[in-house]
Amino acid sequence: MAETGEYFHRFPQSKSVDAVRWLSAVSAFDRFVAAAVHDPDASSSAAAAAIEIHSLTLATSPLSPNIGEPSLHVRSSWPSPSRISALRSSPTPHKHVAVAAATLSGSLHVLFVDPVDGSIDSELSIADRSLHAGLVSAVDLLEGGRECITAGEDGRVNRVTIGEARLEYRRVYDSRGLVSYTAARWGSPMEFATGGLGFGVQWWDQRKPGGLVSQFRCNW
Repeated sequence: MAETGEYFHRFPQSKSVDAVRWLSAVSAFDRFVAAAVHDPDASSSAAAAAIEIHSLTLATSPLSPNIGEPSLHVRSSWPSPSRISALRSSPTPHKHVAVAAATLSGSLHVLFVDPVDGSIDSELSIADRSLHAGLVSAVDLLEGGRECITAGEDGRVNRVTIGEARLEYRRVYDSRGLVSYTAARWGSPMEFATGGLGFGVQWWDQRKPGGLVSQFRCNW
């Protein structure tokens, strides 16, 4: 384990941390982190999971004037209806940073975070089981925060358009539970890749009929 020092700092948290993402900064002085947290001791599931926006502050240590001693401070928080299974972020053409969070129950939520003060200004969502019937294994935001893809254990792959007032999705593929997806990443505005248990990696191109254009099978 690395020792605490100039390049490694420890920030104890009161909750379990499921995922962490840096948020794009508008200046060198505004640094924010989105953390998906879960409290196993919470009295209700509604209070157990959340996304917290932390500000990273670099302070000068009196003992080491040339070394920054960073600290994390919660700036805002959004309660999630279910534990978060995947988390991504991307800057948008407007002032906000988009944070996409998928859950164990199958819902998708997109938060819009102010990159100056770390506040969560708005949230859009697609309810449980409308998008996925169970755990969403992967979510990825297209650069610019206009679209995202989701892939789940239920074998569904979805493309989601992020509007100003709502999310709209299109089902790209549904294996009806015959396969299970565990990863998804954009390659270009029209192409993305998915991966799953036991059947390799797939390449999708939305300009082609059916979408799937290539599949790499291997025995890992």
